[in-house]
Amino acid sequence: MVRYYRWALDDARREVQEGFPLLRGVKSTLVIRALGFLESFAEVERPRVATSLVKRSHRRAVGLTADSWGPEEEQVNRDYQDAMRILRPEEEWYRQALPLPSWGTANRSRRSTNGATRRRSVRGPW
Repeated sequence: MVRYYRWALDDARREVQEGFPLLRGVKSTLVIRALGFLESFAEVERPRVATSLVKRSHRRAVGLTADSWGPEEEQVNRDYQDAMRILRPEEEWYRQALPLPSWGTANRSRRSTNGATRRRSVRGPW
């Protein structure tokens, strides 16, 4: 647990130092919002913020090591949670690129669907 925590700290620092190359490779609204949050800080503040975000996910390891969870980390955590609730303009292209789900039963009536399910369950899968 502690080794994983230490690795996560090192990896977060590396991501910040290199400009988030692996994080940018993940296409999701969560990542878009997280990058927006991290990039809203001055470059010198980003390692501290990233470290706080790692600590929030590894509270037990923080307690087992000499690291601490204080008011600064708690504020970063609250700010991060708030930022994750806000739609970012960069997300629009991503949302438009997502394929619409194909439900397959859109034209079926509820009665025919329920009947098919009932018949199948009575007869069994064979």
